[in-house]
Amino acid sequence: MVQDTISDLFIRLKNASHARLERVEGIPYGKYQEEILKVLVREGYIKDYEVEEKEGKKYLSVQLKFGPGKQPVLNEVRLISVPSRRIYAKKNDIPKVMNGLGIAILTTSAGVLSDAEARQKGVGGQIICYVW
Repeated sequence: MVQDTISDLFIRLKNASHARLERVEGIPYGKYQEEILKVLVREGYIKDYEVEEKEGKKYLSVQLKFGPGKQPVLNEVRLISVPSRRIYAKKNDIPKVMNGLGIAILTTSAGVLSDAEARQKGVGGQIICYVW
């Protein structure tokens, strides 16, 4: 049983992108994971995802995105908040990742958002991770 489902999701995505796999299947479903994947699709780090059901259980299947020369678009994911340590940012203190080349994913009162979306809506929240 996986205790930290968010880190499990990111490790699977990162390992698959470095192995240059087109698709990652069998990720245990969670609404929180689905919201994070929606942000990654909106920001262009993955192509798409699907929710599949097998034997009465839901799973996520993610289609990865690659650039020229089969270079992965999703290079690195750094978890910021972990179950034992939560990190929060006020709306004016949301960090820029790699001077704007990456994104931060936050969970806010307006849902799971990228750093740019949170700044635009004027909300702060818990920083889940940095992606570049």
